[in-house]
Amino acid sequence: MGNLQSSTSPNSSDPGGASIPPLAQDFRQQADEQARLRNSCYQSSQEAWRSGQKDQAKVWSIKGKEHDQQMRILNERAAAEAFAVNNRGRDLSEIDLHGLSVDGAIGAVKQHLGKCRKNGVKKTVVITGRGLRSSNGVAKIKPAVEALLREEKLRATEDPRNPGCIVLELDVPTSSIGWFIEKACVIM
Repeated sequence: MGNLQSSTSPNSSDPGGASIPPLAQDFRQQADEQARLRNSCYQSSQEAWRSGQKDQAKVWSIKGKEHDQQMRILNERAAAEAFAVNNRGRDLSEIDLHGLSVDGAIGAVKQHLGKCRKNGVKKTVVITGRGLRSSNGVAKIKPAVEALLREEKLRATEDPRNPGCIVLELDVPTSSIGWFIEKACVIM
């Protein structure tokens, strides 16, 4: 999960300052504890199974599944809280994906694009962050969003002032649609 830090400005489009809100951090920490308990239960289940205690193995497995379900619920709550706080006060001109999983971010972008199209928005900024808090500092959300935008055949450019932001043009004529990055280098 990386180092989760709070920001005094949750609506900042600076990925270095963007954050996971405190309540979302609490949910993530609780989810991490549920994951630890799940793993412990699964390990106990395996040990019981290997020692021939099949009934006890099943009990531990069921407990592990319960902790797994709680972990998932808490992670969903964390993502919902992060998204709500980080996007509070924003209109359709931008969306902030900080605090979301890759799947959550992709779903949010798809929903955002639908709203933009429905409301005639011509340009929007997707704040992905640069991946500084991702495990090993390797971005996960930005490459996934870039792949989605290529798939959707949208014109997108990396914000030259902030590499954690992608600017989308939604009103580009069909003949000039494509993935563009810095100085109109086409990548298809």
